[in-house]
Amino acid sequence: MFYPLHSCVPLAVQSACELLSSHGFRELKEHEPWKLRPSDCVFIRKNGTTVIAAAVGGKFKLGNPFHIIGAHTDSPCLRLKPFSERVKEGYVQLGVETYGGGLWYTWFDRDLKLAGRAVTANSSGRLEERLVHLDRPIACVPSLAIHLNQEVKVQGFQPNTEQHVAPILCTCLMDQVSFSEALNTLEAVSICFIYAPRFFPSCHLSQHLMPPPGSSSKWSRFRRSGSVQNADASDCAQPCASTSAANSDGSCSVTLGKRRHPIGLLRLIAQDLGVTEHDLLELELYFSDCQPARIGGLHNEFIHAPRLDNLFNSYTSLCGLVGSMSSLNEDSTLRLVCLYDHEEIGSTSTQGANSVHTINILRRLTEALAPTCAFEAANPPAASNPTESEPESSNNVPSAPVPYSHLEESLSKSFLLSADQAHAVHPSYHERHEQNHKAQLHCGLILKYNSAQRYATNALTAAAVRQIAQHASVPIQEFTPRQDMHCGSTIGPLLSSHLGVPTADVGFPQLAMHSCRELCCTTSVSQAIRFYSAFYEQLSKLWPPERA
Repeated sequence: MFYPLHSCVPLAVQSACELLSSHGFRELKEHEPWKLRPSDCVFIRKNGTTVIAAAVGGKFKLGNPFHIIGAHTDSPCLRLKPFSERVKEGYVQLGVETYGGGLWYTWFDRDLKLAGRAVTANSSGRLEERLVHLDRPIACVPSLAIHLNQEVKVQGFQPNTEQHVAPILCTCLMDQVSFSEALNTLEAVSICFIYAPRFFPSCHLSQHLMPPPGSSSKWSRFRRSGSVQNADASDCAQPCASTSAANSDGSCSVTLGKRRHPIGLLRLIAQDLGVTEHDLLELELYFSDCQPARIGGLHNEFIHAPRLDNLFNSYTSLCGLVGSMSSLNEDSTLRLVCLYDHEEIGSTSTQGANSVHTINILRRLTEALAPTCAFEAANPPAASNPTESEPESSNNVPSAPVPYSHLEESLSKSFLLSADQAHAVHPSYHERHEQNHKAQLHCGLILKYNSAQRYATNALTAAAVRQIAQHASVPIQEFTPRQDMHCGSTIGPLLSSHLGVPTADVGFPQLAMHSCRELCCTTSVSQAIRFYSAFYEQLSKLWPPERA
């Protein structure tokens, strides 16, 4: 599984688009006109963090159903603040804000890397988005030693996310002395002793260290002082907390103008992108765990990975879509996978599920198909020479007005599958689960129910899911929360209410949801792909239901 390895939403969406492109999907731009015909496969990006993929059945006609799988691309994480630089007690820290409802204590003592995107300007001055991936341990959030935190034994670990969750980027000393230039000398290894001369009173290592190239004046002050605390503050804290960054002509840089981030970090990002730090106009960066996804357990049955909620369903739903392509030409529906950003914070954004984006895309897809569908309906292919009555390309199809009712007619026959991970029963906390709804790893798809519509499943949509799962040989489990506990929600109720489309909420079991590192089972991957492929291939035989 390559998908959960990606460190942030922009990289995950980029990977999704590459997967789609490799299977013959072409990208449509929102700002350009669209022309489509049956059997076309396309995808549309929004803000680089949401993507909608559409595969048009070869026998699609206006008013036919949309079969939709919806999932989300975001996960709880630590996001870099707009002004991130903090200098305290000889350390350079980074200010972050928590994104989503994470288990923040799981982010302590991890090797953290940075990924996301930067905005630069090209030669003509137009803004340009660049993906950033600093794929190495660059920061950490160390725990406080138990000797200094006896309260944790009684109160438990309760970090203050503003005060205590601030990753350490580097020390001021190394930031000032340019450790990289001294890395090849044995003296560089001894620099650490400058921090603790009182522990080595008879060994004045700082008096014997040779200065790294280009730092003799600063180095002499460190040698004289013997410690960072006694050094000139201008040598230590000032470069890390500088509030100005002038260009070569003396003008103030517009980029991260009054430097909001440590200059060393800006240079590292600029080096990664092949630009200078003055070219960086804005940053949108997220921390993630450096540890890669692994297969584990005695029988190699577990997937240990970050962001399984919900890149697991983002990936497997795309695999289900491309895996069903062999039946597309004989299908009369429009198949869609919608992967949204911002689910973890409510979905209310330009690219979130709680916006007009989905209905706008469905309307434009219908309009783009209307001329071809209308032409083919009015000019059925002749038996003797089918090519004479078919347009050679969508460019030759005459324009035709689209009746407003076609979109609504399609929606009335459509079906939405909201795919989001679900809680497996935890053996150490089994009492937190409803006694008759304890989902297990390896035991298949989970149907989610909630009478308060936190999940959108109803009797009809649940029956359809069961029939599809049976055809795909995927077992079914049920989940509903205890009445005395909080229940989460998904994009299912939001999209169902915006589109007026019957919906089922489903997912696959996992442990440690919203942790920095989560756990699911290996069998869920093949089960999910089989089920999502069968959803596209079998649903037309079941839906829409007949009314008594």
